[in-house]
Amino acid sequence: MRQTRTRRRARIAAIGIALTAALATVSPLGAGTANAAPSAPAELVIPAERNAAPDAGRLQVAGATGFLRGDRETGLKWVPYNGGTVTPYANPDGGRLFGTGRDVIARLSGAQDKVEFTDVHGETTTTVAIPSGQRFAAVMGTEVVTHEYKDGVVVAVHALSVVDGVAKDRTVWGFRPGTTDISVWSGDNPKGFFLSYQLDGVKRTAWIRAETLGLWTLENARSVSAAGGYVFIVTPEKRLQVWGADVFGGQGPLRELDWPEDATPIGMVGNNVITRSAYDPDEATLTAYSADGGPGRVVLTQVRGDTRGTPDGRLLAVRFGGEGIRTVHALRNDINGGELRVDTVHQIPLVPTSRHRIAVAQGELSSVDQIPWEQPRLRGTRLSATEPVTAQPVQDRGTGADFGAHCAQESDCPTLVPTGDGRVVYQNSRQNLVLLDAGKQLPGTTVVEGGVVGDVEASGRYVSFLSLNSTQKVLDLDTGKTVLGRGGFVGQATSLEGGTLWSESATAGTIDALDVRTGTSLRSVKVADCSLKDLQVRGSSVYWKCDAASGVTDLDAKTTISLPGHDTAVLGEGYVAHAQAGTLSLTPLRGDDRATRTIGRPADARPGFGWAVDRFGGHLAWVDDLQRTHVTPSGVRTPDVTVVDSVQPTGLLDRKATAPQTWSAKWWFSKPVRRWSVTFVSESGAQRTLQGWEQIRGALEVTWDGTDSAGQPMPDGLYAWTLSAEPEDELVGIELRQYGEVALTRLTSLASGRYQPVTPARVMDTRNGTGVAKAKIGPGGTVTLQVTGRGGVPASNAVSAVVLNVTATNPTASTFVSAYPYGTTRTSASNLNVVAGQTVPNLVVVPVKDGKVTFYNRNGSLDLLADVAGYYWPGQLGSLYEPVTPTRLMDTRSGVGVPKAKLGADKTVSLTVAGQGGVPAGDVTAVVLNVTATNPTASTFVSVYPYGTTRTSASNLNVVAGQTVPNLVVVPVKDGKVTFYNRSGSIDLLADVAGYYSP
Repeated sequence: MRQTRTRRRARIAAIGIALTAALATVSPLGAGTANAAPSAPAELVIPAERNAAPDAGRLQVAGATGFLRGDRETGLKWVPYNGGTVTPYANPDGGRLFGTGRDVIARLSGAQDKVEFTDVHGETTTTVAIPSGQRFAAVMGTEVVTHEYKDGVVVAVHALSVVDGVAKDRTVWGFRPGTTDISVWSGDNPKGFFLSYQLDGVKRTAWIRAETLGLWTLENARSVSAAGGYVFIVTPEKRLQVWGADVFGGQGPLRELDWPEDATPIGMVGNNVITRSAYDPDEATLTAYSADGGPGRVVLTQVRGDTRGTPDGRLLAVRFGGEGIRTVHALRNDINGGELRVDTVHQIPLVPTSRHRIAVAQGELSSVDQIPWEQPRLRGTRLSATEPVTAQPVQDRGTGADFGAHCAQESDCPTLVPTGDGRVVYQNSRQNLVLLDAGKQLPGTTVVEGGVVGDVEASGRYVSFLSLNSTQKVLDLDTGKTVLGRGGFVGQATSLEGGTLWSESATAGTIDALDVRTGTSLRSVKVADCSLKDLQVRGSSVYWKCDAASGVTDLDAKTTISLPGHDTAVLGEGYVAHAQAGTLSLTPLRGDDRATRTIGRPADARPGFGWAVDRFGGHLAWVDDLQRTHVTPSGVRTPDVTVVDSVQPTGLLDRKATAPQTWSAKWWFSKPVRRWSVTFVSESGAQRTLQGWEQIRGALEVTWDGTDSAGQPMPDGLYAWTLSAEPEDELVGIELRQYGEVALTRLTSLASGRYQPVTPARVMDTRNGTGVAKAKIGPGGTVTLQVTGRGGVPASNAVSAVVLNVTATNPTASTFVSAYPYGTTRTSASNLNVVAGQTVPNLVVVPVKDGKVTFYNRNGSLDLLADVAGYYWPGQLGSLYEPVTPTRLMDTRSGVGVPKAKLGADKTVSLTVAGQGGVPAGDVTAVVLNVTATNPTASTFVSVYPYGTTRTSASNLNVVAGQTVPNLVVVPVKDGKVTFYNRSGSIDLLADVAGYYSP
C-alpha cells in the first residue's frame, strides 16, 4: 500500500503558507529565553463550572455585626453585615451551633458534655461544663439549659453559665406537685425558651423568661412560637397575640390582630409580623402582616432554610435564585416610617468544579471532574480543529467504582490515557486496565484483569503497560490479545507510536524501534550520550531526557534541539510543553521563532493532572487555580496529515466464499479529517466510490462488499483503490492519499489468480539476517517473513501466494518445517522433513496474508533460507498454469537436451524448453521442472535461472558429495531457454518437465 499527499497549489498560493519547515541544528535554549512570544496565538479559556453548595446558604446564627453560614461539609463562614472580609469558622468536631444574640457562638461538643462559647473565628472564650446527671437541652444567650434526670425521668430544668470564671446554676421554678414529662422544646433565644409538661393528665406549654426562670403557662393557645424579642400566640378565636418575650405573662400583649388559619409567624420586623408559607419548605414565601391589621403582602420568594433574627430587629433569610445564585437578604423596618424594606446583605459564592485529571487527543478533551459534594465524574469536551479554538458543551460520561469519592486522593482517581481514536484507557486501583469506547458511558470494559503496575501508554489500537515481574506488554485493543511481551523493563524508558514500540537499548542513549505485531527490529538510533530517564516519540521527533540534559532529535534531519531545564515534559506535534517549579512553558520545534514562551501556572504541574498535550496535531490544555481550562494553540504549523497506523486491507475478495466476505480497511490519522473517499477502479474501467463528509477524529474504518452503488455485483478483476482524506485544518492545503489493490474473484483458494515468475532472489537467510533476524529458529519457534515488496514481488496485498524454494540447513535434531500464511493457525502439514546434520531444500507454494508468510520449526534449532521464484497475482496480468505429461528434457549422463558431460565447478549449461515435451514454442513465461542432481564429486549447490540473465545468490538444490537430490523448480523462461549453474566439483543433472505457464 502506497501513501502520497496531494498539494492544493491554488489554496496554498493564496494564503502563502510555507509547505515545509526544515529543522536546523540550533544552540541550546537557556532558561533566559522563556519569554512571551511576540505573536503568541489567542487561547480559549473555558470558565470553571460553578455550583451552588448544597448547604452553603444555611444560616447558623445571627450576631450583632455578622452571621454564620454553611455547614461542616461545605465549610462555615462568618460574614460581616457591612461587606467586610468573610472568614472561616473552625468547628473541628462538628458540634451543634447556637446563637447568643451577640457576636458569640455557642458550640455543643461532640460528646455533649460541654458548651464552648467562641468568638466569630471559633476560638473558645468561655466553657460551660454539663454536670453528670444533666443533659443538654438548649442555649439561652450565654446560659446553657439542661434537663436534670433521676431514674430516667426529668425532675428539673437548669440554666448554667460561667460569670467572671465562676460557674452559676439557676433552676426553673413554678412547677406544681405532680408535674411530669418535662421537656424543653425550643431554644437559641436569649430571651427565654418553651417547655412542655403534664399536670393533672393535661399536657401544657409554658414560656420560661430568661430573667426570672419563672414558669408562665400558656392557656387555651392553638399554637405558640418565639423569635427574637417576641412570643407569638394564636388563640382559638384565630387571633394572633404578640407579646414581649421578656415581659410575657406580666402584662397584656403588645399587638393583637386577626390571623389567617394557615400562617405561622416566624418573626417581627418593626410593625410587621413575618410569616413563612408551610406548603413548600424548599421554595417558601415570606409574607408581612401589619400589626395594625389588613391583608398580608409578599416580601420575599424562593426562600430555603432557616431564617434568623438579629439583635437589632432584622430578619435574615436566604433566597435561591436562578442558576444556583443564592443571596442573603435582611428584612428591616424603614427608619423613615415607610414600608418594610428588603436589603441584600451577601451573595453566597458559587463553588467551582475541580478538574483533577485531564487528557486531550484529536481535539477530544477528557477530564475527571469533582463536582462539589458529588462523586467524581468522567466528562468530555469537543474542541474545534481550527482556529480560533471553540468548545462544545461538556458531555457527562458517568461515574463508577474506579472514581473514588475524593478524587484529589490519587489512588481514587485514575490517570486518563487517550488512544487518539476517541477511546480512553486507564489503570484503576485494583491494577486492572480498563477501556472506555468512544462516546460510551462508564463503566468501561476491563481488558486486563490485574497485574498492571504502571507506564500505561496508548496509540490507536495498541496500549503498552508494565506488568508484574517487570514485563512490558503490548495489547491489541481491537482483538483483546497481547501481541508483545518482554521482560526486564523496570525503569527503562519506552514510547509507543502506532504499531512501533521504542525503547532504550543496552547502549545508553540509543533507542530501538520494534514492530509490536511481528517483534521485528525496525531501526536503532543514537539520540544522546547518557542514560535516558524519559522517552517520547512523535513521528520523526524524539524527546529524550537524562539526569543533566534533554532535547528533541529529528530522526530525518539528524539534528537535535536542546531544551531549557524542566521537571516534566510532553512532546506535541512540532513543539514540546514542559514544566518547571510550577510554571508551564512551550518550546517550538519548527518555524522561524523557536523561543521558549511561558504559558502559565497550572493548578497541578504534573502532566495528566493539571495539563495535557494533544499529540495529534492539537494544542495544549491546562487548568489554572480558579479551575478554568485554558486551550492554548501551539503557534506551530502542524505537518501534513499522515497515517499513524493501519489495518492492511485484504488483497482478495472471494465472491464464492461460503461466508460473506468484505474488503475492510482501517486507518488511524495523525490529526482530524473533515472528509474522505475510497474509490475502486478496475482494469476494465468499472468504478465504485465510498465517501463520507463527517469529521473523523482518529480512526476511519471502511468496508466494501464488491457491489456497485445499486447493490449489484461488480465484474471480477483487479481493482486499484485510492483513499483520499482532507484534514480539518484544510488551509494548510495538504490532502492525504493512499493506494492499493484488491481482486474480486470467484476462486476459493488463497493461492488464486495468475502466476508471475521472477528472477530467483534470496529473500531470507537466518545465517546472516537477510529478511529476518540473524538467529537460528529454536524448537517450537516461528519466524515471519515479509515477502511483498521484495525480490521482485510487488508491494501489494493483492498478491495471494508466493513460490519459494525453502532450504533447511544446520539442523541440530531431526525435525520438520512448516510454511503457512501469516496470522493464521498452523495446521499439521509439513513442507520439509529434515534429519540432524542434513541440508534439505523444497519448493513451496504458500498463501500470503498481510504481505507475509510464517515458518515453524518443530525440534532442535536450524537455519532457514528462502529464494522467491514467483507469485500469484489476481487480474488479467500474469500467467496461467498448464500441466503436461511429465517428460525428460535434460540428462547430462546421456546427452538428452544438452551435451553429454558432467557440469563442472562454477559452470553453466542452458536448456531449450520451448517447443519441447509439450511446452509450446512461444508465449511461455515459466516452466515447472523436477530437477535431480546426481553423482556429485563435492558438496555443492545448483541454481536454475532465466537464460541470459545475471544469476543471483538463490539456490534450488543443495547437494552433499555422493548424494542424489531432487527438487521441484519453477523458473522463468527467456528466449525459450533456462540455465543451470553448479557451484563446486562436478555433477550430473536431469530435468523432467511437469508443466508451464503462459499468458
